[in-house]
Amino acid sequence: GFYCCKAAVILGKGSFHITPQGEAVYQARYAWCGNYQEEVCVVRDYAGQYFHIDAQGAPLYAAKYAYAGDFKDHFAVVQRADGQATHIDQQGKYVHQQWYEQLDVFHKDFARAKDTQGWLHITTAGKPLYSQRYQAVEPFYNGVAYVETLQGDHLLINELGEQVRMIYSPPRDF
Repeated sequence: GFYCCKAAVILGKGSFHITPQGEAVYQARYAWCGNYQEEVCVVRDYAGQYFHIDAQGAPLYAAKYAYAGDFKDHFAVVQRADGQATHIDQQGKYVHQQWYEQLDVFHKDFARAKDTQGWLHITTAGKPLYSQRYQAVEPFYNGVAYVETLQGDHLLINELGEQVRMIYSPPRDF
């Protein structure tokens, strides 16, 4: 499919993007290409490193990562080879100096993140929104997020981390 008027294609052993007229957007070839989002795209080079390119195919920044995700609302998740992830902007600058074991894009100013103690939500400054940790968290919708506690309870919490409603509590075997 075409995204931002560009489609990812494979020709021989190289991946690149074409225009709707079938012309190559740029000369470079990659091991893999994603789809353009916000006029930028994730690519993987032949050394297995990920980075983003602009609408003309030029790298957005010099750094390369073990993984990089799509941009959403001008931010993307990148991950180092040690497994730690953070957010970058379209110039490749860190949005915050916080690193997490797992990380999601921002959704309505909050991102899902996992540290050594569990899942939580963080702000655009990379700071925890609350002190609790969970087995799983979903993004906030209308100020409420569905979470599963480390004990297996399913709750709705607000943006302060306060329980709004108990959805399900598994039977406890004492």
